Amino acid sequence: MLDLLDATALPGAPGLAAAFANYVALLEASGRAEEALAAIGALLRRLESFDSPPEGCDLALAVGRLNGKLARWDRAAAALELADSTARACGDAGRIRLACLGRAALWAAQGRLADACSAVEALLGEGGVDAVDDSTAEGWSSLGAVLERQGLPLEALQAHYQAFEHAASEECRRRALAQVGSLLGALGAADAARQAFTLLLAGPVSFPVAVAARLELLELASALDDRVAFERQRLELRAWDGRLPPGAQVEYLLRAALGLARFEQPGRAWQHLEEARTVAGRHGLADAAARLEQVRALLEDHAEDSRPVPPDTSYSWECHEIAEVAEALQRHTNSLYVHA
Repeated sequence: MLDLLDATALPGAPGLAAAFANYVALLEASGRAEEALAAIGALLRRLESFDSPPEGCDLALAVGRLNGKLARWDRAAAALELADSTARACGDAGRIRLACLGRAALWAAQGRLADACSAVEALLGEGGVDAVDDSTAEGWSSLGAVLERQGLPLEALQAHYQAFEHAASEECRRRALAQVGSLLGALGAADAARQAFTLLLAGPVSFPVAVAARLELLELASALDDRVAFERQRLELRAWDGRLPPGAQVEYLLRAALGLARFEQPGRAWQHLEEARTVAGRHGLADAAARLEQVRALLEDHAEDSRPVPPDTSYSWECHEIAEVAEALQRHTNSLYVHA
């Protein structure tokens, strides 16, 4: 497969590689790395060459990324090396950066966190950390992911926020903002996390992104003891019942069950849990078993104890890094109302 990735000057099948790239991206997003690699293999057998060297480079990047997800380190490294050499031969700075980021991600997956962190920092330094383009944003995002793996959530939060600020495309900005919201929630800054996901939904987003954001908002409303917001998000998600993928439907029912228990509605909470169990069984979602058991145990704890006290998130505002990001998100939110 790797030999076929080298582009030649011969004419290829116009647009075929670009069309396949979308299909491969869909398979990858669905966690179907083996199928995505098989699709690339089928494309390479069909083509004698590519329309342009960048197409071969993009496929090499995909092969490297997918093999990395499957822990096939040597194949991943070889594909990324080929992507890098192809990009350098074309003088394509953006793809050179993507190949470097791919190597850093590979090192991080192998546990070489210091090497990965150094590579990303060097790359950002070379390209100028203030540049507004998606490759710079991807660099910040990769750095954030490595910092998370190193157990440095505050530093990771700052890196992901920089990815949001430096992204040029809306898609890249949305990915970064979702990471910011998730980290804020994990750090206990529920108010700021809610602001991030609300800001995410203020623009045009795909249905899967909207579902993921509303699931987070449902859980955050419960954590903040905000029953009105909780019911609003629950009804929004319930309205999508027929459109939700089975996994998302199960997750909605489980998060709703925990929220209902918090708001002293144990009967409805258990009803949601049983509904989630039925949906998981109907669709054969074997990987949902552990999550179902976890929620069942939590509901039993709620039944034995008094109503839980909402978590105290006031410390978050005393943390400089969190307060800085929260204030920046507030400015972005305010600007939406000004320009509305």
